[in-house]
Amino acid sequence: MSIFINDALSIGEIKKQFRDQFNYLKIEFFSSKKTIPLTPHREILEENVILKSISKGTEKVQFSINATNSVEDVEHLFKVNFEADVQIMRHSGNAWLMTTKTDKYTLQHQNEIGKEMAAFLEKIEPDDIHEQE
Repeated sequence: MSIFINDALSIGEIKKQFRDQFNYLKIEFFSSKKTIPLTPHREILEENVILKSISKGTEKVQFSINATNSVEDVEHLFKVNFEADVQIMRHSGNAWLMTTKTDKYTLQHQNEIGKEMAAFLEKIEPDDIHEQE
């Protein structure tokens, strides 16, 4: 199954489709411009932002994302087409980990790692601790 991206979609719509297909991954969109001078901080783009509004060109942009795409390929597609810095993150316990060290992995592989980690963490959950009476 593929996620079809076009410049009429909002960031929120893309995030939902991405999450529906890859339960243990999430995609976050950042402005490529630094919001605070001389720092690496970037603005997180709001979910109601339409991709066309951040597109650098006037041509209609569309592409698809599927499970066999690598993380770095997906991030690159958004950078080239919309000047948006995209970060894909993998679920791990109560946190979201940036996939920077494993960007060559496919989305499917990343999602499987997240699923395995969730199953592993469920197994090592401590027993309920009851207060002593």
